[in-house]
This record gives sequence, structure tokens and C-alpha cells, in this order.
Amino acid sequence: MRPLSIKLYQVSKKFNRQYLYKDITIDIAFQDKLAVTGNNGSGKSTLLKIMSGHTSPTDGSVEYYEGHQKIEKQIWHQYISIAAPYMNTIEEFTTTELVSHLLVFRKFQVDYFQMQELLELQNHTNKPIKYFSSGMKQRVRLWLAILDAAPILLLDEPCSNLDAKSVKWYEKMIQQFAMNKTIIVFTNSQPSEYFFCSKTFALSQ
Repeated sequence: MRPLSIKLYQVSKKFNRQYLYKDITIDIAFQDKLAVTGNNGSGKSTLLKIMSGHTSPTDGSVEYYEGHQKIEKQIWHQYISIAAPYMNTIEEFTTTELVSHLLVFRKFQVDYFQMQELLELQNHTNKPIKYFSSGMKQRVRLWLAILDAAPILLLDEPCSNLDAKSVKWYEKMIQQFAMNKTIIVFTNSQPSEYFFCSKTFALSQ
């Protein structure tokens, strides 16, 4: 695979005649680690959705490139994995059932058995996810996104609902399985969420 890059050019987003932000221009190079910081209401989650193609900017553009070749928007999802507190999983499944289901659609960096070990919730593998705590559900989202083979990782407030032990787990997973990816973290400026980022971009609000 040739190096991937993402280019935001004069991106603006407006709701009810009021702009969340205007004219955002960012160049994200291959394997960049970028933290997008901002307070609640500054539009971080909306910008993630714009960058992943789930919503469109009011003005401006987002473009993905593999080398010098532009990647069509309808296949961006093949290059991206996402973890966010508001994302739903199939909560009727256990984690083992969920992985078996996802392996039909996605590729992961490790095999089925290693995935189960890396989640470090061995006492809960036969429990439907709907019975998990909010912190355990967030760990499942991070686990799936970080171990996904996609080269771009988007994380929205990744340490939301995590206790201190799970924050350490997140840090270990990032260091072991994500440092070869392009990572963009959308954060309220919690250092544990973006300790590995060398670049920041602040959304004003």
C-alpha cells in the first residue's frame, strides 16, 4: 500500500445558520498522530463524522489520497476504523460472537484467539455486551478499532468512561498495535488520550 494522506481544505460546518467552525485546512500525512482539541460543543464529533464521510461539510472539502491517487469517498470506510462513546455495537452478541461476525467484513491484525486475550475481559466472554458496564463497552469499541487492520484510526474521547486500569490498557494497546497507523484523536485535552500525538489542532468555541 502506498502512503495515505488526508487533506481538509477550508472545511466549514453550519447548523441552524450558525457556524460551528469555518475554513479549517489541515494536511494529515502518512502515520501522523494528530490531536484535535476542543471543549464540549466545539464540534469535535462532527468533524470526525466529516472526516470519515458520515456527514458532509457545509463548505470546503475532505480528500483522501493513496500516494498521488485520490480515493473515492464511497470506499473511505475500507481505510478507516473508528471508536467513539456514542457508537453502537451489536449488544445481543457476546464478544466472541461479535468478533466472529466482524471477521466476515473486516480484517484484523491478530487472529481470533489473540483478540480475545488482548481484550483482557476473560471472565465476561460469554456475557452479552448489553450487560457490560459503560467502561467495558468503551473498551470493546477501542479493542475492535485499534486491532482493525485499517491504516487510519479515528478516536473520539477514547478514555471516556474508562477507569485507571482501562486507561493503562488503552495506552498499551496504542503502543503495541497502532503506532504504524495514521491516528487522529478528538479530545477535551486529556493527556492520557493523546500522549502519543506529535501534532495538535485546536477548535475554538
